[in-house]
Amino acid sequence: MASEIITVGILNHDNNVYEKYAGQSIKTLDGNFDLIIEENKNPAQAYNDIILKSKNRYIVLLHADVTFSKEFLTNIKQSIDQQPNFGALCCVGVIRSPLGKIKIITSEFKRQHKVVTADSCCLIINKQHNLLFDSNLFDEYHMYIEDYCTQIRFNLNLKIYTLFSNWIWIDDYKETLKENLDVNNWFVHHSHTFRAKGAKWGKWALYKNKLDAKWGRKIITT
Repeated sequence: MASEIITVGILNHDNNVYEKYAGQSIKTLDGNFDLIIEENKNPAQAYNDIILKSKNRYIVLLHADVTFSKEFLTNIKQSIDQQPNFGALCCVGVIRSPLGKIKIITSEFKRQHKVVTADSCCLIINKQHNLLFDSNLFDEYHMYIEDYCTQIRFNLNLKIYTLFSNWIWIDDYKETLKENLDVNNWFVHHSHTFRAKGAKWGKWALYKNKLDAKWGRKIITT
């Protein structure tokens, strides 16, 4: 799919955050892409609007508080070439270990991992799957990505994989880049909300219960 244009869709909940993070990376991003920015909407609705507006098959859905190297689109295309029948691609996901524990899996440039659900900071989808986010049930910032991933797994019987991109933890990324000024193929979620409010802020538990009730089982999440 090397010649295909990719849509980059960004949920812009705060323009100052966007300009500080994603907007800076967009300026240096290599390759041809269409940019769609949706402002001040609940995330699921914003992503649905991006899907409906996109003229391209592959869509990258991003939060505003992320940065990435100029090779990010190349990383995505390499990942799709490796897994052309993917359900979704992500930078962070979860699996259940053989011992039953939930384990967070982060992306690596030289290896793809299969995961169960993804974190919301980055998701690559195929518009031809004809799926939308459940914006009625998940009408704020929790569980809309996890529900979409569950649609992929149970309704389409497809798999979710990590990208060929080096995930850098927010607390480590400055030192990582400082140590190797030529480092490339990286992605950082600056965790603007997470760092201010914690992982399970707001109505996380309420929406996790909604997710489990919808699918009639416990869905593992980040």
